[in-house]
Amino acid sequence: MAKSRIVNMSDDLYTACVARHESSLKYMSKEEKHDKLLALMIVEESVDYFWSSIMNGLDDTSKNESLSDVIVRCRSKTWKLHQFVICNRCQFFEAACRGPFSVHVQEAQDKIIVMDDDDPDCIGLMVHWMYTNFYSVGDVCTPQSIIAFNADVADMCDKYNLPEPAIAAWSCTAEHIAVDGWPDDFVADVDAVFTSGRDTKSYRQAENTIVEGFHRHRQTIINCLGQYEVSELFERNPRFGSKVAQKLLFSGK
Repeated sequence: MAKSRIVNMSDDLYTACVARHESSLKYMSKEEKHDKLLALMIVEESVDYFWSSIMNGLDDTSKNESLSDVIVRCRSKTWKLHQFVICNRCQFFEAACRGPFSVHVQEAQDKIIVMDDDDPDCIGLMVHWMYTNFYSVGDVCTPQSIIAFNADVADMCDKYNLPEPAIAAWSCTAEHIAVDGWPDDFVADVDAVFTSGRDTKSYRQAENTIVEGFHRHRQTIINCLGQYEVSELFERNPRFGSKVAQKLLFSGK
Protein backbone atom coordinates (compact mmCIF):
# COMPACT_ATOMS: atom_id res chain seq x y z
CA MET A 1 0.00 0.00 0.00
CA ALA A 2 2.67 2.47 1.06
CA LYS A 3 4.97 1.50 -1.81
CA SER A 4 2.25 2.03 -4.44
CA ARG A 5 1.47 5.45 -3.02
CA ILE A 6 5.16 6.36 -3.03
CA VAL A 7 5.57 5.29 -6.65
CA ASN A 8 2.66 7.54 -7.67
CA MET A 9 4.11 10.62 -6.03
CA SER A 10 5.52 13.14 -8.51
CA ASP A 11 9.02 14.60 -8.68
CA ASP A 12 7.44 18.00 -7.97
CA LEU A 13 6.03 16.74 -4.67
CA TYR A 14 9.42 15.26 -3.73
CA THR A 15 11.24 18.52 -4.56
CA ALA A 16 8.71 20.60 -2.63
CA CYS A 17 8.99 18.29 0.37
CA VAL A 18 12.80 18.60 0.37
CA ALA A 19 12.54 22.40 0.26
CA ARG A 20 10.07 22.53 3.17
CA HIS A 21 12.12 20.27 5.44
CA GLU A 22 15.63 21.15 4.33
CA SER A 23 16.85 22.29 7.75
CA SER A 24 15.73 19.12 9.54
CA LEU A 25 17.27 16.89 6.86
CA LYS A 26 20.62 18.64 6.74
CA TYR A 27 22.58 16.35 9.09
CA MET A 28 21.02 13.03 8.11
CA SER A 29 22.73 10.34 6.09
CA LYS A 30 21.51 9.70 2.55
CA GLU A 31 19.55 6.63 3.65
CA GLU A 32 18.02 8.40 6.67
CA LYS A 33 17.08 11.37 4.51
CA HIS A 34 15.43 9.09 1.94
CA ASP A 35 13.36 7.24 4.55
CA LYS A 36 12.40 10.49 6.29
CA LEU A 37 11.28 12.09 3.04
CA LEU A 38 9.14 9.13 2.07
CA ALA A 39 7.43 9.21 5.46
CA LEU A 40 6.85 12.96 5.22
CA MET A 41 5.47 12.67 1.71
CA ILE A 42 2.98 10.00 2.77
CA VAL A 43 1.81 12.20 5.65
CA GLU A 44 1.54 15.32 3.50
CA GLU A 45 -0.33 13.47 0.76
CA SER A 46 -2.72 12.10 3.39
CA VAL A 47 -3.30 15.60 4.80
CA ASP A 48 -3.94 16.98 1.31
CA TYR A 49 -6.37 14.13 0.63
CA PHE A 50 -8.09 14.78 3.97
CA TRP A 51 -8.66 18.47 3.28
CA SER A 52 -9.71 17.74 -0.29
CA SER A 53 -12.28 15.28 1.07
CA ILE A 54 -13.50 17.86 3.59
CA MET A 55 -13.97 20.52 0.90
CA ASN A 56 -15.69 18.05 -1.44
CA GLY A 57 -17.95 17.06 1.44
CA LEU A 58 -18.85 20.69 2.09
CA ASP A 59 -19.61 21.16 -1.59
CA ASP A 60 -21.94 18.15 -1.45
CA THR A 61 -23.50 19.51 1.75
CA SER A 62 -24.26 22.83 0.06
CA LYS A 63 -26.42 20.94 -2.44
CA ASN A 64 -28.32 19.02 0.25
CA GLU A 65 -31.05 21.44 1.33
CA SER A 66 -32.64 18.90 3.69
CA LEU A 67 -29.77 19.44 6.16
CA SER A 68 -29.89 23.24 6.08
CA ASP A 69 -30.66 25.26 9.20
CA VAL A 70 -30.55 28.85 7.93
CA ILE A 71 -31.83 30.68 4.85
CA VAL A 72 -30.05 33.56 3.15
CA ARG A 73 -32.29 35.70 0.98
CA CYS A 74 -31.20 38.36 -1.49
CA ARG A 75 -34.06 39.88 -3.48
CA SER A 76 -35.54 37.07 -5.58
CA LYS A 77 -32.88 34.47 -4.72
CA THR A 78 -32.61 32.25 -1.66
CA TRP A 79 -29.98 29.81 -0.43
CA LYS A 80 -30.65 27.11 2.15
CA LEU A 81 -27.37 26.95 4.04
CA HIS A 82 -25.70 25.56 7.14
CA GLN A 83 -24.72 27.64 10.16
CA PHE A 84 -21.67 25.52 10.97
CA VAL A 85 -20.22 26.49 7.57
CA ILE A 86 -21.19 30.12 7.07
CA CYS A 87 -20.67 31.21 10.69
CA ASN A 88 -17.12 29.90 10.64
CA ARG A 89 -16.36 31.47 7.28
CA CYS A 90 -17.78 34.94 7.82
CA GLN A 91 -18.10 37.03 10.99
CA PHE A 92 -21.21 38.73 9.64
CA PHE A 93 -23.10 35.44 9.52
CA GLU A 94 -21.83 34.45 12.95
CA ALA A 95 -23.14 37.73 14.35
CA ALA A 96 -26.44 37.35 12.52
CA CYS A 97 -26.99 33.81 13.81
CA ARG A 98 -25.37 33.87 17.24
CA GLY A 99 -24.15 37.34 18.06
CA PRO A 100 -25.41 40.03 20.43
CA PHE A 101 -27.84 41.58 17.96
CA SER A 102 -29.43 38.30 16.84
CA VAL A 103 -31.97 38.37 19.69
CA HIS A 104 -33.25 41.73 18.42
CA VAL A 105 -33.59 40.67 14.80
CA GLN A 106 -36.73 38.85 13.74
CA GLU A 107 -35.01 37.26 10.77
CA ALA A 108 -32.43 35.67 13.09
CA GLN A 109 -35.19 34.09 15.16
CA ASP A 110 -36.77 32.77 11.95
CA LYS A 111 -33.33 31.70 10.67
CA ILE A 112 -33.70 33.96 7.63
CA ILE A 113 -30.94 36.45 6.83
CA VAL A 114 -32.06 39.14 4.39
CA MET A 115 -29.32 40.79 2.29
CA ASP A 116 -31.35 42.80 -0.21
CA ASP A 117 -28.79 45.63 -0.32
CA ASP A 118 -26.32 43.35 -2.08
CA ASP A 119 -26.19 41.89 -5.58
CA PRO A 120 -27.65 38.35 -5.72
CA ASP A 121 -24.92 37.06 -8.03
CA CYS A 122 -22.23 38.42 -5.71
CA ILE A 123 -23.91 36.71 -2.76
CA GLY A 124 -24.10 33.52 -4.82
CA LEU A 125 -20.37 33.66 -5.46
CA MET A 126 -19.67 34.31 -1.77
CA VAL A 127 -21.77 31.26 -0.86
CA HIS A 128 -19.90 29.19 -3.45
CA TRP A 129 -16.56 30.32 -1.99
CA MET A 130 -17.61 29.59 1.60
CA TYR A 131 -18.44 25.99 0.71
CA THR A 132 -15.68 25.21 -1.81
CA ASN A 133 -12.87 27.72 -1.12
CA PHE A 134 -12.81 28.34 -4.89
CA TYR A 135 -13.49 31.61 -6.70
CA SER A 136 -15.20 30.62 -9.94
CA VAL A 137 -17.48 33.16 -11.61
CA GLY A 138 -18.61 30.70 -14.28
CA ASP A 139 -20.01 28.34 -11.64
CA VAL A 140 -22.34 31.07 -10.38
CA CYS A 141 -23.35 33.40 -13.20
CA THR A 142 -22.45 34.86 -16.61
CA PRO A 143 -21.96 38.59 -16.06
CA GLN A 144 -21.86 41.09 -18.90
CA SER A 145 -18.44 42.23 -17.67
CA ILE A 146 -16.10 40.03 -15.64
CA ILE A 147 -14.10 43.06 -14.47
CA ALA A 148 -17.16 44.99 -13.26
CA PHE A 149 -18.50 41.89 -11.54
CA ASN A 150 -15.18 41.24 -9.79
CA ALA A 151 -15.17 44.87 -8.61
CA ASP A 152 -18.67 44.37 -7.20
CA VAL A 153 -17.51 41.22 -5.42
CA ALA A 154 -14.44 42.97 -4.02
CA ASP A 155 -16.62 45.81 -2.67
CA MET A 156 -18.96 43.28 -1.05
CA CYS A 157 -16.01 41.41 0.46
CA ASP A 158 -14.68 44.64 1.96
CA LYS A 159 -18.11 45.23 3.45
CA TYR A 160 -18.21 41.78 5.08
CA ASN A 161 -14.49 41.61 5.93
CA LEU A 162 -13.65 38.72 3.59
CA PRO A 163 -10.14 39.46 2.26
CA GLU A 164 -9.51 36.07 0.63
CA PRO A 165 -12.26 36.15 -2.03
CA ALA A 166 -11.50 39.85 -2.60
CA ILE A 167 -7.90 38.94 -3.48
CA ALA A 168 -9.20 36.10 -5.64
CA ALA A 169 -11.46 38.56 -7.47
CA TRP A 170 -8.49 40.70 -8.49
CA SER A 171 -6.52 37.61 -9.50
CA CYS A 172 -9.46 36.64 -11.70
CA THR A 173 -9.41 40.11 -13.29
CA ALA A 174 -5.67 39.89 -13.94
CA GLU A 175 -6.10 36.49 -15.61
CA HIS A 176 -9.04 37.80 -17.64
CA ILE A 177 -6.95 40.63 -19.08
CA ALA A 178 -3.93 38.40 -19.73
CA VAL A 179 -5.72 35.92 -22.03
CA ASP A 180 -5.63 36.34 -25.80
CA GLY A 181 -9.40 36.61 -26.01
CA TRP A 182 -9.68 39.76 -23.89
CA PRO A 183 -10.29 42.08 -26.90
CA ASP A 184 -13.61 40.26 -27.40
CA ASP A 185 -14.72 41.42 -23.93
CA PHE A 186 -12.89 44.74 -23.93
CA VAL A 187 -15.79 46.93 -25.07
CA ALA A 188 -18.19 45.41 -22.52
CA ASP A 189 -15.61 45.84 -19.74
CA VAL A 190 -14.97 49.51 -20.56
CA ASP A 191 -18.67 50.34 -20.90
CA ALA A 192 -19.62 48.52 -17.69
CA VAL A 193 -16.87 49.95 -15.50
CA PHE A 194 -16.65 53.52 -16.79
CA THR A 195 -20.43 54.11 -16.96
CA SER A 196 -21.25 52.47 -13.63
CA GLY A 197 -21.23 55.72 -11.67
CA ARG A 198 -19.58 53.81 -8.82
CA ASP A 199 -16.84 55.69 -6.98
CA THR A 200 -15.45 52.95 -4.77
CA LYS A 201 -11.92 51.71 -4.21
CA SER A 202 -12.62 48.58 -6.23
CA TYR A 203 -14.08 50.44 -9.21
CA ARG A 204 -11.21 52.92 -9.24
CA GLN A 205 -8.85 49.96 -9.25
CA ALA A 206 -10.89 48.35 -12.04
CA GLU A 207 -10.61 51.52 -14.13
CA ASN A 208 -6.84 51.64 -13.65
CA THR A 209 -6.56 47.94 -14.48
CA ILE A 210 -8.43 48.41 -17.77
CA VAL A 211 -6.29 51.41 -18.71
CA GLU A 212 -3.11 49.45 -17.91
CA GLY A 213 -4.41 46.53 -19.95
CA PHE A 214 -5.23 48.74 -22.91
CA HIS A 215 -1.81 50.37 -22.69
CA ARG A 216 -0.08 46.97 -22.86
CA HIS A 217 -2.31 45.43 -25.54
CA ARG A 218 -3.52 48.49 -27.43
CA GLN A 219 -2.23 47.45 -30.84
CA THR A 220 -3.83 44.01 -30.55
CA ILE A 221 -7.12 45.57 -29.39
CA ILE A 222 -7.12 48.13 -32.21
CA ASN A 223 -6.34 45.42 -34.76
CA CYS A 224 -9.15 43.21 -33.43
CA LEU A 225 -11.83 45.88 -33.01
CA GLY A 226 -10.85 48.34 -35.70
CA GLN A 227 -10.07 52.03 -35.32
CA TYR A 228 -13.69 53.11 -35.77
CA GLU A 229 -15.03 51.00 -32.88
CA VAL A 230 -12.17 52.06 -30.61
CA SER A 231 -12.86 55.72 -31.46
CA GLU A 232 -16.55 55.20 -30.68
CA LEU A 233 -15.55 53.68 -27.36
CA PHE A 234 -13.50 56.76 -26.47
CA GLU A 235 -16.42 59.04 -27.37
CA ARG A 236 -18.85 57.06 -25.20
CA ASN A 237 -16.44 56.98 -22.28
CA PRO A 238 -14.53 60.28 -22.14
CA ARG A 239 -12.98 59.49 -18.75
CA PHE A 240 -11.52 56.31 -20.19
CA GLY A 241 -10.07 58.33 -23.07
CA SER A 242 -8.65 60.88 -20.66
CA LYS A 243 -6.98 58.23 -18.52
CA VAL A 244 -5.54 56.48 -21.58
CA ALA A 245 -4.16 59.80 -22.87
CA GLN A 246 -2.53 60.52 -19.50
CA LYS A 247 -1.04 57.04 -19.42
CA LEU A 248 0.42 57.40 -22.91
CA LEU A 249 1.68 60.92 -22.18
CA PHE A 250 3.41 60.22 -18.89
CA SER A 251 4.64 56.68 -19.53
CA GLY A 252 6.76 57.76 -22.46
CA LYS A 253 5.81 54.63 -24.41
